[in-house]
Amino acid sequence: MAPWLATVVKEGFALGIVDIRGTGASFGTWNGPFSLQEAEDAYDVIETLARKPWCNGAVGLVGRSYMGANQFVAALLKPPSLIGIFAEMAPFDVFHLVHQNGIFREDFAESWAADITIRDCTARGLAVEGDHDGSLLAAARAEHRGNPDIFIKFKEARFRDSVDVETGTRLYEAFNPAHHLTHGPPHDIPTYILSGWHDINSADALHFQFACKGPVKTVIGPWAHAGSFGIDLADECVSWYRHLMATPPAERRLPHRETTYCQMSGGGQAQWFQAKRADLLLSGSKSLYPCEGQRDKPFGLSEVEDERHGLLGPCAADPETTSGISTRWTNGYGGPFGYGDLRGLAAQGMALSSPPLQRPLELVGTPVLALDLAETTTPSLFFFLADIHPDGFAQYVTEGALALAHRKLTSPIYETGGRPFHRGNAEDMLADRYVTDRIKVALLPVAWEFVAGHRIELIVVAADKDNAENTTLKGQQFAFLFGPGRSRLDLPIDTPPGVYFAADAGA
Repeated sequence: MAPWLATVVKEGFALGIVDIRGTGASFGTWNGPFSLQEAEDAYDVIETLARKPWCNGAVGLVGRSYMGANQFVAALLKPPSLIGIFAEMAPFDVFHLVHQNGIFREDFAESWAADITIRDCTARGLAVEGDHDGSLLAAARAEHRGNPDIFIKFKEARFRDSVDVETGTRLYEAFNPAHHLTHGPPHDIPTYILSGWHDINSADALHFQFACKGPVKTVIGPWAHAGSFGIDLADECVSWYRHLMATPPAERRLPHRETTYCQMSGGGQAQWFQAKRADLLLSGSKSLYPCEGQRDKPFGLSEVEDERHGLLGPCAADPETTSGISTRWTNGYGGPFGYGDLRGLAAQGMALSSPPLQRPLELVGTPVLALDLAETTTPSLFFFLADIHPDGFAQYVTEGALALAHRKLTSPIYETGGRPFHRGNAEDMLADRYVTDRIKVALLPVAWEFVAGHRIELIVVAADKDNAENTTLKGQQFAFLFGPGRSRLDLPIDTPPGVYFAADAGA
């Protein structure tokens, strides 16, 4: 139990901790995450708790990660006593989580699956009342050995429409909040969303916003999956539910949205803001154009589109490339977090650097990258946005990735706010050898201030071996075109348009 929940109890709230069917002390088997069966079980638990003599009839949900996402699924069944949810770091689209634009996040999926297997089958838990010798708990855990190996299922289900050979179900429909919310009744339960810019699910906070039709409060901090430093979660939770209980039932579900976010900074001074638009879809955009660089930086980013046509690369692919073992992906299963200097990563691929900024540039939202590939034989590309300090330190800002077989753009199957979408069905696959197409990919959203004197850098590499399945081979390469109408990086900005750089990289 999270320590801050003890404070919630002291504030007069009763706390019920529930083991999902097939986990903990609950009997049965667990067939996969975020199923409608879990929602039906949650409905029964919610209404049972509401009828207890010590309960005033109002029930709220709270939980992080898995226990954040299944709140949304439970709310679809409209339990009469459910007044709101409080979801932290919740995944929206399971397919995109484990197969991000076709990139299998192998280490994350394997480590997460191993952790839940240990918890469900071997770790001790709370026995039910009357189980004095623990025999019921042992019997329940014995049943859990029939739970499927979800890592194997995720690894085999390479496409969004993949069918599980054992059950005949489409995994990313049966076990996916995105599918349930898109095809179920409107989600109008009052919703508090807590997310972090460096969480693996950072984009999903915005996707949940679009899916919610009732009141939504969103807080996005400078956190990875396991973090929430600098915020009093007990106070946030208590205030949220006291507000809902004080609101007349007829008014609780009236649509209202507000978003508070933390803007991180290469200057070290983070600031909190109330968003001008709750969905963070800003009207401003700053385009940067890949170009030839100068002196010690052979590849550049320019404010001005080059009038010449040219080729950047080819760059040799290095299968040993990694962004490290302390990333947003390792933190997603409870591992370490903290990116160091990305200069080593840049040396393993292509680093496109802007000139120094002459005034601050504030980025809020989702960067979108369009690259016109040429002479590219590597099957995957990984993109990192970095803040380059005057001493050369390359600070991590955000990232994106794309398996080139998944490069086909499709109509979104849920609301994305206009961001590029790669559905990932089997029929969407394209050849991924010697690619000469344009690719377009959304990086993970972020709020970041690039201060004056710093540079913006886009790092492109062909592998991230510690954070994704490694399909890259030595001898492969990538390159892309620059010039009129060619490659560009679009940054969503919250600062006035105009000239930002002291001198132009393409000059």
